[in-house]
Amino acid sequence: MSTINMRIAYPFMKQISTILLLFVVQSFVSIIQCQKYNAQILPGTDSNTYCYTSSADGQELYYINNNTLTRFSLINNKALKQIDIKVETPVIKVIIESDPNTILLGTKSGKLMAISKESGELLYEKNYESGSINALALTNDGLAILCGCENGMIYKQSLEEINEMSEFYQHDEAITSIEISNEKQLIAISSGDGTISLFRSQTHEWIDRLYVGKEWVRQVSINSSKDRLLCVGDDGNLYEWNINNIDKARLINQSKLSKNWLLSLDIGHDGKIECFGGLDHFLRVRTQFGSYEIKLKGPVLKAEFINPDAPEVYIACCILGKGIQIIPVKEMKFKPIHN
Repeated sequence: MSTINMRIAYPFMKQISTILLLFVVQSFVSIIQCQKYNAQILPGTDSNTYCYTSSADGQELYYINNNTLTRFSLINNKALKQIDIKVETPVIKVIIESDPNTILLGTKSGKLMAISKESGELLYEKNYESGSINALALTNDGLAILCGCENGMIYKQSLEEINEMSEFYQHDEAITSIEISNEKQLIAISSGDGTISLFRSQTHEWIDRLYVGKEWVRQVSINSSKDRLLCVGDDGNLYEWNINNIDKARLINQSKLSKNWLLSLDIGHDGKIECFGGLDHFLRVRTQFGSYEIKLKGPVLKAEFINPDAPEVYIACCILGKGIQIIPVKEMKFKPIHN
């Protein structure tokens, strides 16, 4: 895959569809071999759904499909509310603002839109004219949001004074993810230029730039409980840094997880479990006892642990061309660690 010259304007959608036929035969065979699972696609999601976000307690999902915002209960397993909204281009990123009644949308056309969670009313919008908004993250104090764009620029947008916006930093290629850890007081920003930039979350002081490789870095995540920073990308590798001292991040592990692009990464709330989604349609989970995997019906754009209070472990997967699906880890194929 590294020999294919691909420049994805917004990390997960554009041009991926042009190479999906390469995996049709492999997908069919692997699906037959994998264990059966409940293949329920959430209501109001289909090929026009590219992202979701979860509530603070992890018990609800919010997602956009065309001009509909859906609030879905993971406890009752049903859509609680569907609201009409107005968006001109696909929504690439969605998060809940510090005001829990406001949802922020990042669109393919480069607009940041604030929507009322109750009515769907447009509260305000900003157009950065920097290509698609690929990443959104609230600052530690909840007073601003960092917006990562296709042209490599990160903007700091005030949520108190809407007209107050400043340039935060710029990479050489598209921004793909932004992670902020309150515990480590650290901001990590990944990019298509193969690097990760680190900043102090309180002062926004630049710390370092980690060089991962020549391929795109798609997702960065911080495991505060283990003092680890992890990332995945187009080379199919998982990289791990020790960040016990955030001024001197140290690469401690590099492992091959896939022959194709890894598009998503998440760490469980206890820091002991990780999940990965890729272009090869696989959802993978890593624990201290072994690994799990299952073949889905499309590239996994986003995989995230949900509802941490549930008796079982569940992962919400946004699957390109299909929609959002909830996967119980216990129904995935388990591979124990052999000493």
